[in-house]
Amino acid sequence: MAAFREAMQSRSCEIEEGMVQMGNHRIDGGSIAMRNLLKLPKPPTAIMTSNDLTAIGAMGTIHEAGLRVPQDISVVGFDGFPFPT
Repeated sequence: MAAFREAMQSRSCEIEEGMVQMGNHRIDGGSIAMRNLLKLPKPPTAIMTSNDLTAIGAMGTIHEAGLRVPQDISVVGFDGFPFPT
């Protein structure tokens, strides 16, 4: 978190209140964080999550809200989680 805040500050980018949500790196954490973000007066149009499981939770909540990925909200998750095919 410190590195993120430092990178944003070094580029003169303001972090709007409520836009950073702390989670637990699991699906339920992503879902809870996304619900909080969608309640903001100006919800985000893109999010970056700490890992793929968090992104999955966020995408489920986006879908439940009647929104679409990536048309309404772009989602980035990373860590190379091996999804079964």
